[in-house]
Amino acid sequence: MPPPDDFWTPDRDLLAAVVDGLRILAWQNTEDGHEGRNIPEPLPRPGFEKPEAPAPVDPRVARRRLAEMAGRSGGRPDDPGADQVDEPQRTEDAES
Repeated sequence: MPPPDDFWTPDRDLLAAVVDGLRILAWQNTEDGHEGRNIPEPLPRPGFEKPEAPAPVDPRVARRRLAEMAGRSGGRPDDPGADQVDEPQRTEDAES
């Protein structure tokens, strides 16, 4: 059962922002913070979904697409398999 509409109030949003800020401040004083790695995730807020990472693209497909946009034929002379690579099928969910 989802929480009622008044569950996430402005004061709770402000409190979450304060907690996020304190977590970042504490992280900055660690070795990871000095190196800029393993940054802490913010507290989840209702209505904000974490975006999915895009699907990886085969480099040969990317080169062929770039060549097509530039008006040249696909692939490089030293990459004979570039024209035989199947492009991944896109679904309507991935386009939105």
